[in-house]
Amino acid sequence: MMRKCMRHIFLVLIGMLLLSPSLHAQDVHLRSSLDTTSILVGAQTNVRINVDCAQEVKVQWPEIGDTLRKEIEVLEKSAIDTVLLEEGKVSYRQALRITSFDSGYYAIPPFRFVIDVDGIQEELETMANLLEVHTVKVDTSQHIRDIAPIREVPVTFVEVISWVVPGIVGVALLFLLYLFLKRRKRREPLALSPRKLVIPPHKQALDALYDLKDRKLWQKGDLKGFYQGITDILRLYFEQEFGFSAVEMSTTDIVEQVALHPVLKPFHQRIVALLSDADLVKFAKSVPAPEAHERSWEESKQLVLEAHQAEVSARQQREEESREKGEEVSHVA
Repeated sequence: MMRKCMRHIFLVLIGMLLLSPSLHAQDVHLRSSLDTTSILVGAQTNVRINVDCAQEVKVQWPEIGDTLRKEIEVLEKSAIDTVLLEEGKVSYRQALRITSFDSGYYAIPPFRFVIDVDGIQEELETMANLLEVHTVKVDTSQHIRDIAPIREVPVTFVEVISWVVPGIVGVALLFLLYLFLKRRKRREPLALSPRKLVIPPHKQALDALYDLKDRKLWQKGDLKGFYQGITDILRLYFEQEFGFSAVEMSTTDIVEQVALHPVLKPFHQRIVALLSDADLVKFAKSVPAPEAHERSWEESKQLVLEAHQAEVSARQQREEESREKGEEVSHVA
């Protein structure tokens, strides 16, 4: 009875071992390979990593840094591609672009993976790969030669044309631009500087008198301002029209100058009356009758008009006399 019981226990253990998941039963295949096992210093090659397993198997990929070892650098890492295979299997693939700048033989370390099958984990790794890094092979059996001299290549017709044609085209374009600008300049009207509008002295005086009247100073009680305006206007008019510095002169000096002036002499009494009445208001605080203000303004306006007309007549007479003298001289000659 005891023997029979032990037999059953043994059979159960054997069954459990046979039914337990096994990584090897899942048929997990790891491999890494080089596109070429020998490269020139500074050249590049690829390391290709493949993991083939069932779809339900979980694969933990190793962390790959910038170097596989100090002599081998990783330049580029591709994404991990997944390729479905037959019979429910899958293939995981990645490519590493590597290079080396030190000559020699270098073993690329195995890549270690963690494989998980139904919660049971196991570490598996690929085989190591050997990479040869070599320099340029020199044939020592040959003699050392100097660097070949620079060979002179004759200039071809095509090269000459490639330089001459653009030059001719450039000169032609510059000449056409010159003609265009020259013709355009001829067509442009001359920019005449704007002439300043010269207002005759008598017109300035009349405008100033009307402006003074519009200000209505004497109506507002500002008699001094009104008569000061009249004298200032007349002084400036005398200076501009007849050429003596009336603005800076006193009333007495102006009266004396007027008495000697050939054109203003006929207006002597009227000018004396206007300037004297104005001085009485300005300095003696005289208060003329209201109608005197209007009369002074009107008299000033008439004085400017008549004095200007007298100056025009005198100027015409002088020009006529000058012309007659010129004709007499020409006849004598």
